[in-house]
Amino acid sequence: MGGNRLAPGYRFTPTDLELVRYYLKRKILGDDILPSPIDELDIYKFEPRDLPQKSSLRTGDLQWHFFCPTSDKSCNGSGARNRVAVSGFWKHTGNPKDVTYKEEVVGKRNSFVYYRGMKRSSSTRTNWVMHEYKLEDRTLEQSVRQDDFVICKIFEKPGTGHMNGSEYGAPFKDEDWIDEEDKESRVAIPDPGPNGESLLVDGFNNQYEKMVMDWLQGLQNVPVPEIDMDWSQGLQNVPDPEIDELMELFAPTAAEADL
Repeated sequence: MGGNRLAPGYRFTPTDLELVRYYLKRKILGDDILPSPIDELDIYKFEPRDLPQKSSLRTGDLQWHFFCPTSDKSCNGSGARNRVAVSGFWKHTGNPKDVTYKEEVVGKRNSFVYYRGMKRSSSTRTNWVMHEYKLEDRTLEQSVRQDDFVICKIFEKPGTGHMNGSEYGAPFKDEDWIDEEDKESRVAIPDPGPNGESLLVDGFNNQYEKMVMDWLQGLQNVPVPEIDMDWSQGLQNVPDPEIDELMELFAPTAAEADL
């Protein structure tokens, strides 16, 4: 998938209402979502640890959102049953939560925890959590299939209890925000070293470095003519043939000099 990157500090952290009322509703109605920060993906074909790389939105977030089609039996969006994945299953936990708008229920949120292993007796609980959002909008026409898609928000809890704000964002790292294009477009600046040698910033290739240094060395060997400048006499002492020709053009003739 492509990479829709945002600058450091930007986070995609929509509320439950925004996910249901804007993103999911527009997806089901076929309306445009610009820009589109949520990819369409059958998340049950992947392990949870592989899902972050499936998101095209590149931020420092530690939670990821996907439109999951409900045509697949593993993600039918109806009820609160467990969801079967590749090498495990998502077990429903807690009670469904109403998503309300102006005191009206417009959606549901179900929570799931991922268990690794296909048998309940030998499966292992992980820290991966999923919130599944379903649209329930009574104002829409009956012909609209509101269960064609659900939104799945995936995140990994570091432990028990509620997550605080800092745990939703990854620590800042300089190397994560240096593009290859930026590296290639940087300008090399000659910087004399302690012994007079040249140090090129960001390590340009040897061929370019040699070309620059040959050019700089050539400038040092160019002789600069000494000019006896006497500003009180104007340009008369400047040894320049073109200036001499101009002076002759404007010089007075013998007849004009006698006037």
